[in-house]
Amino acid sequence: MKSITVHSSVGEDGILKLNLPLELKNAELEVMVIFQAVEKQKPLTQSFLENTYGAFRNEPLERPSQGGF
Repeated sequence: MKSITVHSSVGEDGILKLNLPLELKNAELEVMVIFQAVEKQKPLTQSFLENTYGAFRNEPLERPSQGGF
């Protein structure tokens, strides 16, 4: 069994169309759909970008070791 997450939209006709990245062709599948509504993301505004661009220029960001996986 494989599990994947895809983001999709329901059309005005109320039909959800799923395009799944499957390597299987001409095969039968059992599919389970669990859905969760999400809020649409607001686009970033020009003023937000102007106010935040370069905010950390004097404070270098460091990523500590993440350990072995």
